[in-house]
Amino acid sequence: MAGEAGRFDGSNNFIADTGFCGAGVLGANNFPASDPTIPESLGGTVGDQLIITADLPPGETRTECQVYVSVDPATNLRLPVAFAISESFADHLVLGEMIGRPDIVDASRTLDGLRTCFGELVSFSVRTQRSYLVGGVRSGSPHRVVEGAGGACTVDTAQDINLQSRAFGGVPFANRHVAFQISARDDVTSTTSFAFSIGGVPLQLGADVGQQQTRLHYTDVDGYLYAVDTASQALVRMQLNEFLVLNTFR
Repeated sequence: MAGEAGRFDGSNNFIADTGFCGAGVLGANNFPASDPTIPESLGGTVGDQLIITADLPPGETRTECQVYVSVDPATNLRLPVAFAISESFADHLVLGEMIGRPDIVDASRTLDGLRTCFGELVSFSVRTQRSYLVGGVRSGSPHRVVEGAGGACTVDTAQDINLQSRAFGGVPFANRHVAFQISARDDVTSTTSFAFSIGGVPLQLGADVGQQQTRLHYTDVDGYLYAVDTASQALVRMQLNEFLVLNTFR
């Protein structure tokens, strides 16, 4: 996921209005004690990572700041500046240590170093760590992450386990839309990606059933699907064989 802008506070927090829980962001300490979707061999090292994508302010030429925007001569791509996410909350992330970049040393590896070089607001992205994020053009990236007590992001283990989008190398992956397995590799980077097409997928059906639904209910008595639209205080009745809205009751 990519965020427009965020800021560092005086401690280890990165604050943004992105809605991290809704985007499925998890820190290393947000995962449940036992999660069957995560290989046991990874332990607690699968938390996501924050990538700083901002440019330095105009006129910033200090050597200790230029290292943050240095380019890999082999690929001509900017080297990522990434921090491990220890905990994720709806409105902020608690950051751990800088990941990789042995060329950045000493005080420049700390959040204080970044605060010194960048402006008040910085652009950023969040990427998975030691896993692939699976997403579809229509399905998106389903997940079970919800906002819990104190705004902390947590995995709702009561939801369908197939609501997942993290694939690990060498382990079979399956959710409601696709199933596959990726070979385990040691040379995967934060920018590694691949894509494949899936054919023969039924077209999605759609019907306008109001503005804000709180409940859907199917009844065998008449074979209709009913939706409650709390915005207009209406009960919407739908015919499923043609997927049409038949009546709206207020």
